[in-house]
Amino acid sequence: GKTVVSLTKYFVCPNMKKTQLAHVYESLLTGNHEISISNELANKARISLVRMLDVAR
Repeated sequence: GKTVVSLTKYFVCPNMKKTQLAHVYESLLTGNHEISISNELANKARISLVRMLDVAR
């Protein structure tokens, strides 16, 4: 197994707690609240997301 050491106990984003599964579901159905980002930003975000998913493996 892997040992993950948390660098801080403050990894909770207060704004993320405002999002509920029903809101995500509605947005996926209706396309409401769609955002657009540049390809450059998307590529940088992709690197972080892949690293997070790799840690979970």
